[in-house]
Amino acid sequence: MTLQTLLDRFDLLMDTPESVPKLRRFILQLAVRGRLSDRRASDEPAATLVERMEAEKERLDAAGEYKYQKTMPPIEKDDIPFSFSVPKGWTWVRLGNLGKVYGGGTPKKSNSAYWGGEIPWVSPKDMNGAVIQSTEDKITQKGLEESSAKLVPPGSLLIVGRSGILERKLPVAVTAVECTANQDLKVLTPFVSGMARYIRLILKGFEPHILDELVKTGTTVRSLKYTEFQLHSYPLPPIDEQQRIVETVDGLMDECDALEEQQEREHALQVQVGTAATEALQSADDAEQLRRAWERVSEHFDTVTATPKGVDALRQTILQLAVQGRLTKYAPSDTPVESLLERVEGQKQRLYEEGKVSKPKSKSAVKDEPFTLPEDWTWVRLCRIAKVDDPNPSHRMPEYVEEGIPFISAESLVGRDSIDFSSGKKVKQSTLSEQIERFSILPGSFALSRIGTIGKTRFLPRERTYCMSHSLCVISPYSPNSVSPDYLRRVVSSGLVLEQAVEGTQSIGVPDLGMGVIRSFKVPLPSKEEQERIADILDHLVPLCDSLEDQLLQENAVGDRLLSESLLTAGQERETLLVGQ
Repeated sequence: MTLQTLLDRFDLLMDTPESVPKLRRFILQLAVRGRLSDRRASDEPAATLVERMEAEKERLDAAGEYKYQKTMPPIEKDDIPFSFSVPKGWTWVRLGNLGKVYGGGTPKKSNSAYWGGEIPWVSPKDMNGAVIQSTEDKITQKGLEESSAKLVPPGSLLIVGRSGILERKLPVAVTAVECTANQDLKVLTPFVSGMARYIRLILKGFEPHILDELVKTGTTVRSLKYTEFQLHSYPLPPIDEQQRIVETVDGLMDECDALEEQQEREHALQVQVGTAATEALQSADDAEQLRRAWERVSEHFDTVTATPKGVDALRQTILQLAVQGRLTKYAPSDTPVESLLERVEGQKQRLYEEGKVSKPKSKSAVKDEPFTLPEDWTWVRLCRIAKVDDPNPSHRMPEYVEEGIPFISAESLVGRDSIDFSSGKKVKQSTLSEQIERFSILPGSFALSRIGTIGKTRFLPRERTYCMSHSLCVISPYSPNSVSPDYLRRVVSSGLVLEQAVEGTQSIGVPDLGMGVIRSFKVPLPSKEEQERIADILDHLVPLCDSLEDQLLQENAVGDRLLSESLLTAGQERETLLVGQ
């Protein structure tokens, strides 16, 4: 499979989220290895180009325009990234030998005479593309003359080396206009004009290696190690071949742009169709509208479930319909909800007398009902039917130990329905004793994550061999025989309750859902028999959604593997064709 054949067939491999970004990286990797260009006898050898650059360095030094490191260490085998050989006519050079490297500067912000002029002043916020045409801020000639800022000629490279945006990529742009740059940028003005776009290409081609090896870590703001950065080795082709490589890469990147736009259009259509279908389900006012909405979902089922996000929307819609009473019917033999609540109150009193719960407090009735319930349902506050405990109300961190009791938190709620008791911190036995004394885990108790990640739920083992962080709360139905733990957990996991959680979450810093908000959750309550019918339906439908999501993830993994293999094959065949050129 040649590169062009791969591009021609790429639509068959582009269903994975990483397909186009992976193709872009592959193109850059081929380019910097000389696998996208042919050798020509008329090209000036790269060694001659190096001699021209050396002569320009000496001229600048003699004129006092640039002081450079006259001798750089020779390039050894270990200096060559990935240990690949360059084509005939190419050579290896260090970045510092390619151009004049200098820093930017910023005139005093407090002096208005320095700002609002005609000279573009580039800062990291302007580094959003490959070419700098204009800037948000401009300085005056006075600002240039009375600060450390320097004029940067067109055809130079600007490199962001100290900024918060140096997390996933190395921002590099070529200047199309004369400008200045701020102190967070480094400037590389090539010794031979016309090389800037190729230098940018090789920097992007080696970007992962640069960020892995040449970025300072352990500080709040990451930054490039400039001394080592200038010593980094890169493959250099003849200057005419550089231009051919840049043109070829530009053309291939245009094709990638088209593929990406196609992906975005298809994804937008999937989201639009899926959203319309699930919203129609949720907004249906009667059985006939609900039936027609289900038919619409069935007709577009492949589109609705084409993405994990679409499957999750369907899952949440099913859950929402269930807790609205749309998937079940009241049976005349069902126990009235009023009788159910009387039993709950009786059980609360017995638990109080046994010392297992604190004295129940009265809670205001539900007003402003989220939606109209079936006639045989009622609205209640969560605290009326369940005990809600904060495992660590002081919020003081316990003393951690190497060997001890597992200490689970919101991060321990992994997968779809699991708790990881092994990977978290450990605490002393005394911490467990304090929690056992503070609250009981009743039958049917489950945890709700309330800090950081909001809304995950997991049933809890009753055997107290673990401690819990205050990032979790414990919800325990007072009377599991009256309020089904399965049903209650489904309600707490539904969009109905999560919307109430969003309204009650403090969003400054880490999201934090208060205990008072949780205890006040509005919960729709049907008869116990209907709760069980709802739980039974969800036990069939939710696993179906889980299976669809797993299938999508597996297909994405297979597609990603096939794409990787195809890219590797194309690269190897292209390399074989060019050996010896």
